Amino acid sequence: MRLRNCLLILICLVTTGCASTLAQSPQYFQTIKSVKTIAVMPPEIEVNQVSAGGVTELMDELSDETKARVSSSLKKHLAKRYGYEIVFVDEANLKATKKKQWIRNRALYEAVAYSIFTHGMSNVAISNYPFPTKKENFDYTLGSEISALNEGINADLLLFINGYDYYQTAGQATISFINSLLLGAYTSFPKLMTMSLVSAKSGDVIWFKHFPLEGNLNLRNEKKVDDIIEWFTRDLLQEK
Repeated sequence: MRLRNCLLILICLVTTGCASTLAQSPQYFQTIKSVKTIAVMPPEIEVNQVSAGGVTELMDELSDETKARVSSSLKKHLAKRYGYEIVFVDEANLKATKKKQWIRNRALYEAVAYSIFTHGMSNVAISNYPFPTKKENFDYTLGSEISALNEGINADLLLFINGYDYYQTAGQATISFINSLLLGAYTSFPKLMTMSLVSAKSGDVIWFKHFPLEGNLNLRNEKKVDDIIEWFTRDLLQEK
């Protein structure tokens, strides 16, 4: 949640417009040529409700429904595999056999994705984040311990998906509207979705994409979710 609060401040300072949403390591093209198997990890999606007073509540049922939509859409849009073997990892089996590794690497990915977003993307222009080498070298990693998560999956790359959506109750929406009229300030809540290809051996992130901040990230709408996943995957894999 602390990362989310930082993101709320960050989004207010981000330069949008022609912002880049895609980044990849200098080793991407060399690495992808030797890849045979890509494992799609279970998407980590949270849908939160914001009630009057700004209190947020995780909506478990909506989150699970959205995860199912994202998974279904991924299978649809990754059907054209360009010679890659795509494996969809079952979350129930993962929790039964590698629960600790999954929870750890899932949390690591969220932290690394946040770091990439703040330090490694050209759309962030904030003096408090002076790390030009991060943008140039794109040296982000989850660490080699990720190989334990890959045992039994035996993939070359792991595809991580993380996202969170917020929607306001009628009461909170009314408060936000009144504030915008009286104070000229509209209360917004951070929404972000990221996708990354990660080396199953070293943990290095070789490809990263995030949904445009100026876009309409609505993970509660089935058609919108499908459009979002199509956008994410359209340049994910290219023919060898």
